[in-house]
Amino acid sequence: MTWGLFAAALLTGVAVLAAVLQSWLRPAWRVWPPGRRGWRHALMWALFVGFSLSEFALAVCDYNALAERGLAWSAAWRWPIGLAPIVAGNLLAWWGAATLSPAATAGLEHRLVEAGPYRFSRNPQYVGNVLILVGVGVIAHSPLVWLALAPVVAACLVAPWAEEPWCAERYGEPYQEYRRRVRRFL
Repeated sequence: MTWGLFAAALLTGVAVLAAVLQSWLRPAWRVWPPGRRGWRHALMWALFVGFSLSEFALAVCDYNALAERGLAWSAAWRWPIGLAPIVAGNLLAWWGAATLSPAATAGLEHRLVEAGPYRFSRNPQYVGNVLILVGVGVIAHSPLVWLALAPVVAACLVAPWAEEPWCAERYGEPYQEYRRRVRRFL
């Protein structure tokens, strides 16, 4: 079962990364951001949900696998060290989502938001998601979890390059001014 979960998490993670890379490198065939509801929207959210569920199940099934291979790192240290970025990442990601609105988070709404965490980062939800994923990897203490996390972390780091031209098209000069004032990540 562990290998099946690993395959599911890795394949969905690679698919997310491929979609983001395609959107960045071939904007005419953009999948992310998905824009209006339709097959792109359904595909991307299905991939995100599939990855999240399979990654969580993998983390549970392969929990502490590195300790079983003689690479023990005490859970007394892993849990607080892993929970810190999970909590911080969730606070940041949910703050960003609440500031944007669910529709804007999904790429459906057409207004530029510069409030909340968007005053400090153009991509606080991606920063939050990366923190969450790193925290899960630390707590799980599993090489399979880390391998499956890697493509989605990469997708979170690449996604702004796919989104920025899309935002520039929608918001024009106000977005360009926002880009000059606010950093991409931190």
